[in-house]
Parts: sequence; C-alpha cells; structure tokens
Amino acid sequence: MGAILSKGACMRQWFLALLIVAATSPAHAGASGVFAEDVLTIDMRRLPFMHLKDPQNAFQDTVKVRPARIHVNGGIPLKMGWTELFIGADYEILPFTYDGWDFTQETFRVDSLQSLSLDLRLRQKFSDDLAVRVHTMPGVFSDFHDVTSRSARLQGGVALEKTFLGIFTVGAGVESTTAFGTRKVVPMLTAQMKSRYFRAEGSLPTNMEVYFIPSDKFEVGIKGSVTGGNYRLEEGGAFKGNNVRYSVGTLGPSLNVKFSKHLTWSLDGGTTFLHSFSTFDSDTNVRDFDLKHAMYLMSGLKFGFGGRG
Repeated sequence: MGAILSKGACMRQWFLALLIVAATSPAHAGASGVFAEDVLTIDMRRLPFMHLKDPQNAFQDTVKVRPARIHVNGGIPLKMGWTELFIGADYEILPFTYDGWDFTQETFRVDSLQSLSLDLRLRQKFSDDLAVRVHTMPGVFSDFHDVTSRSARLQGGVALEKTFLGIFTVGAGVESTTAFGTRKVVPMLTAQMKSRYFRAEGSLPTNMEVYFIPSDKFEVGIKGSVTGGNYRLEEGGAFKGNNVRYSVGTLGPSLNVKFSKHLTWSLDGGTTFLHSFSTFDSDTNVRDFDLKHAMYLMSGLKFGFGGRG
C-alpha cells in the first residue's frame, strides 16, 4: 500500500511540474509578435488505399490499407505583456480502413490509434525582435482499449527566435518528438513570415508550408509534414502490450479556400515519402505493415475559431 501511495504522490508531483512548465510554455505568435492562436481547430484528412511495402505472403500482397486522420486542438490563449501562453488539449484519432483483409490469415489488425495530450506553450519576448519559444505535450498514446501509465508519452521543445523587419521570424533549438514512430531528440528550426501576398510557417524537421495569397479567399503553395507517434496496444490478444510505431510523411502542392472566417477547405496533392506502420515488442519487430510510397490527392475541412481569423 505504501508503494502505491508513493507512486501516486510521484504522479501528482509530475503533473504539478507540468503545470509549472505550462506557466513557462509556447504560442504560435505571428512573426511580428502579434498573438494569433486559434481557440479551436478541427482538421479531417484521408489518404488513398495503399499496398504494403514489403509483403511476406500472398495475403499481404493483396491487402490494402487506407489511413485517415482526425485532429482536434483547443485551448485558451493568454497574453500578459511580453509573455504569450496557450493552455489547451490535443486529440487525434487515426482510423484505418482495410480492403482484402482475411482474418483466417491474420487474426489481429489495428483498426485505430488515438492520442490525448495537454498542449502547453509559451513565447517569452525579451525585446521587439528576440524571443524564446517553449512547448510541452504530455499525453497518452494507445488503441484506447485501456489506458495505463505505460501509454504515457512526453514531447516538447525549445527554440530561440529572432524577428527581422517585423515580418520574418526564424529560430533554432531542440525538440523531443515521436512523430517518426519512436522518440527522437532532433535539432529544430522554426520559421514564420506573413505579408500581404505570402505566408510561411513551420518547424523543421516535422512540418513546413509556404503559400502565395492572391486574395483573402485563396492560398496556393506547397506543404510538407511528418505526423505519427508511438502507440501502446491494449486490446486482448497476441499483440497486447506491444507498441505500434506509426509515421507518415507527405509533400506536395496545396490549395486553401476560405469559405468564411472560421471554415477553410483544402486540397492537397503530392506523394508520401515515408509511411511506417510496424508493431514492436520492446525493440523486436513482430509485424511490419509499412505502406508503399504513393501519390495522393486528398481534401479536408478545417474549422478554426479564435486568433488566426
């Protein structure tokens, strides 16, 4: 009983520490320093059906997988002088649709992966053109058949940013991320720019987008991103307790059409340059479902309420 209480006290201290970090955590402010964070965004995407990259038998040679992504992010942006905060939550579900699946060949498949995280950010300005950006996203990543402490993941990063001419901000730092399927600590380069006819923002190596803005209603450009995570499987069966390493990288042209202040329709094309989908028991790969690189054309709706406008 003492061990259980001790563990509970440690968990409380851990969450208290995260809340303290939240008081020092980042907001995606505009390059000019104007606070511009959405209170709520909902984004829905779906890729085409794809074959397995390295099929091991006739069944795997015929089966196809269609991944999708529903992403919801919401929170409260706060500004106190030169300190900008965003305290919120982030939810993501990755549903998979299968074509040609034969349960007599493979008795288990992953139908969806989910994550639920706190989204804590801070941008602290030291002058009109110098700031530090910090973010942390503690959360749980699993199939949500059960949620245990073993599905907990912590991501975050820090970058020092410099603004030039009031419209262009670049930064450099370090980030811990599971977007590539496993935890990686990588150098981080950030960039933000907004003018009458151009907009660019991103955080390499996981995302970057550059757009030409011919009117208030249209944006045309190029977008690349890597999304994913490390998810614990809790559904009963042979794979219970294993982890799925999922990661997808996309790159190509992009069109955004703003129907209103809060609703944007997007059309994205291009190619997947990365698509890993493997099940691991510790560091042992027990099933490889990596998907072939494929051309894609997908559309989505984004609902945004708040600062970006």
